[in-house]
Parts: sequence; C-alpha cells; structure tokens
Amino acid sequence: MNSILDEQYIVIVLFQCWEDYLTMRKFDETGDEVWLVNFLQWAQSPYLKEEFERLKYNYASLTIKFGELLFEYSATIPVPSTNSKVYKDAAVKLLADDRLKSIYKERSHF
Repeated sequence: MNSILDEQYIVIVLFQCWEDYLTMRKFDETGDEVWLVNFLQWAQSPYLKEEFERLKYNYASLTIKFGELLFEYSATIPVPSTNSKVYKDAAVKLLADDRLKSIYKERSHF
C-alpha cells in the first residue's frame, strides 16, 4: 500500500510542476525549452498518462490542455531514445505550436 501512495504522490508532484511552470515561467531564466525537454520525457511514461487521465480534473483547465499537448508530442518520440536531440526538436516544435502559444497567452492574464 505504501508504494501505491508513494507513486500517487510522485505523480501529483509532477503534475503540480506543470501547473507551477505555467504560473512561474516568466520569472525563471532557465528557459522554456529546457523545461519542455524534461516534461516531454516525463510524458513518455504510460503510467503517468494513465494517472493524468484519472487526476487531471484536480488542475486548472490550462494545465490540462498543457498536459494533453505534452502527451501528444511525447507520443511522437521513440522509446527508449538515447538521442537527446529528438527531445530538443520536439520542444522546439511544441514552442511553435499555436495551441501552446494560446496557453501561454491565456495564462499570462492571471
């Protein structure tokens, strides 16, 4: 039972990172690409995707849209991938996606 609770906690923390990223990205000098590369790797987890479907309603609608985009883009990346360039390329494409731009724009109004 403890391992299930630990897994649920980790999943919730990861989803909260996505929401925090959308809220705080303008204050972080790391850059969007770095964050997206990491998030895309996380989104390759079938377990995380399954839990997202179950728990996504605990998060803001923009976080849900963001998560759905991450899962969509991560599905185009081979698993496993030892070529880190595929993640960077996917992040660059994601940054050019009008849906992500819309999420960023809408979130900046908060």
